[in-house]
Amino acid sequence: MNRQAASCVVTLIGAAMLRLSITDEHLSYIKPWMQYPLLVSAIVLLLLGLPGLFLVKEDDEHDHQPTVAWAMLVPVLALLVIAPPSLGSYAAARTLRPAPPPAESTFSKLPSADINKIKIGEFVVRANYDTGKSLEDRQIELTGFAVKDSKGWYIARMSMACCAADAFTQAVRMDGAEAPKDGQWVRVVGTWVDSDKEYPREDMPTMALESIEQINEPRQPYE
Repeated sequence: MNRQAASCVVTLIGAAMLRLSITDEHLSYIKPWMQYPLLVSAIVLLLLGLPGLFLVKEDDEHDHQPTVAWAMLVPVLALLVIAPPSLGSYAAARTLRPAPPPAESTFSKLPSADINKIKIGEFVVRANYDTGKSLEDRQIELTGFAVKDSKGWYIARMSMACCAADAFTQAVRMDGAEAPKDGQWVRVVGTWVDSDKEYPREDMPTMALESIEQINEPRQPYE
């Protein structure tokens, strides 16, 4: 691999990163705020790679880098040709577990007159750690995908600290409706079923369903 070929590899990597950063595809791999560092990195790689495509020196034909460097193109081509989808029911079914304890133990009150749209992770944390039972007698709306196991079915969402590599499952058991197919995104409205166990609780919370609506995968699939 001479300098011109190496510049081609760097340019292609930068182009793939640029495509991810200016489209919604990056949301399948990283948190939304990381779009901007990704964009800056893509621009830097393009600035490094593009000049080498056109500035060829006479000694370039004798300047060879290890052939294995071409292997860097494999993940780039995978992103350009076969972009993997966001993690879904397959991954969720294998990582179902109660939510970790919250950093804070205080919870705000939820309005009683309206349907409260909250994240699945928030529902789980309130159900398992809020001794004030702020979910009690409240209508809650959750959005996620269906996951089934031997005990029933759940509405779930993957959460991540920085990227898909550290994603984990947040899930709520559903009671009162037939399960959709695995992976189907749904919007549900219902009420929390208090398990009457001592706090902190280490089980999956349950929601009594009042309505369920099948929807398309949202723009941001992760919480």
